[in-house]
Amino acid sequence: FHNVASARNFDVDFPESVNLDFQTGIAADTLLFGSVRWVGWEGFNLTTTDGEWVRFEDDTLTYALGLGRQVNNKLSLAVNLGHEKSLSAVTNTALTPSSGYTSLGIAATYQITEKVSLSGGVSYYWLGNVFYDAGSGNGVTFADNHAIGAGLRLGMHF
Repeated sequence: FHNVASARNFDVDFPESVNLDFQTGIAADTLLFGSVRWVGWEGFNLTTTDGEWVRFEDDTLTYALGLGRQVNNKLSLAVNLGHEKSLSAVTNTALTPSSGYTSLGIAATYQITEKVSLSGGVSYYWLGNVFYDAGSGNGVTFADNHAIGAGLRLGMHF
């Protein structure tokens, strides 16, 4: 059995977004940083001849706030908090299995040599609940979910 999907052409106009990032020194070797991000999702949808795949009814507003500290000439540490308000508790797509989140992250950078650094971080997310409405009274509730994100970077400075 071989199933070949037929190609479909369609246009998508993604919503605009505005980011405001800031940072300021608050003491010797200590940095306060953060961001606010607005995305105009209200009214956005992705519809093909097969039906509506995604529909968003609300804009999103995401906040992040962190504190960084240079421990010595080789080591810097940071901690950050993030929050995106939960919006509609009902979605028409399984492509959006959460609504909003709260996060906590930690990161470190170690200067191995003058030209080489190693950075890493991990964040834990508490995801907002959502109900996927599959129609006809059927659906799935995504609740009490969590996620972990991690990254590692080797930097070479020339």
